[in-house]
Amino acid sequence: MTVRRATMPPILSLASSCKTVENSGIKVEQKDLSLGELQGVFHVKLGLGYLVPHIALLAVALLGLAIYLGADPGWKTYVSAVAFALLTAPFLFALWKTVPTWMDELSVYEKGFVYKNRSGLSSCAWGQIKDSGGVLDAGNRLKITSVEKRDGEKIAFAYKMRGLDLLDHLYAEYEFDKIPDSEKATLADLSAEPKTLGTLKHAYYVKMGFLDYIPLVMLFFLAVFGVMIYATSKDILALFVCSLPLVLIFALVLRSTFGDRRDVLTIYENGFTYSDRKSLETCLWNEIEDYDQTSGAFGGADKLTSIKKEKGPWILLATNMQGKADLWPHLRTVVKYDGPEK
Repeated sequence: MTVRRATMPPILSLASSCKTVENSGIKVEQKDLSLGELQGVFHVKLGLGYLVPHIALLAVALLGLAIYLGADPGWKTYVSAVAFALLTAPFLFALWKTVPTWMDELSVYEKGFVYKNRSGLSSCAWGQIKDSGGVLDAGNRLKITSVEKRDGEKIAFAYKMRGLDLLDHLYAEYEFDKIPDSEKATLADLSAEPKTLGTLKHAYYVKMGFLDYIPLVMLFFLAVFGVMIYATSKDILALFVCSLPLVLIFALVLRSTFGDRRDVLTIYENGFTYSDRKSLETCLWNEIEDYDQTSGAFGGADKLTSIKKEKGPWILLATNMQGKADLWPHLRTVVKYDGPEK
């Protein structure tokens, strides 16, 4: 989305609160001209990415329809009708929540925003925001998804609305400006950050227990079963459908399980190093730019899987690497604003 600048001078009063700003052929009615200069006008981003969830839910609904039409008369008809209703409900709900928002419009200003939807027009200055919901979207972009004003009004933005990253950026700048200069980092603070790893604290290795081998053993028996299917049937289709996929899955898991057994994680005062069979990576705590994790199964603890070094690679951590607890306090996600989403 190209940023559009208002062609009128900065607003000094509310005397002309019913004026219309015309910019590049787009007319934006300003209810509150104290919001300052217009930064951009945005709409819902319609496209294949927008429709993929709808298509998936439609496929599920059609499956329900096929079940209903193929059911035998009698009690099976009533059961299939219930299944059809359950499988169709998500698709209808998605249409109800998204289609009416296709015409929504977000106008972002220097000091706030105006949002127009089927319910009317809502304006909000940065200082009126009590709370906001956000998400880290694709492309490492922070976006504001909803806003709650101090007067209790709640504004929820449409799915795939453009300009939400610009909204987050300007609001973050407003919040940053409220921080006293004495509490902000200076160039001297940045230059004083550690440049070396410092004192060695601990070295950790991969440690596997009995339970860690259970998935591998199960996959082994499945692979043997797949090979036996082909050996008894001599059917080429069984080879490609049953035998090869199971053997390949077992081989990949086997390589992953034993390929990382010599990895070493070394913790220092100011950072860490990670050594695997390919390379040795060094990373200071202040060089951590991002990290990734998997949610623990059955309510278990989250597992750290990789760390992104600033101007460097993703450092992949072995599944059973010890010492990950020493990394958690230093993890962070640095999001850099590169302009409004196109």
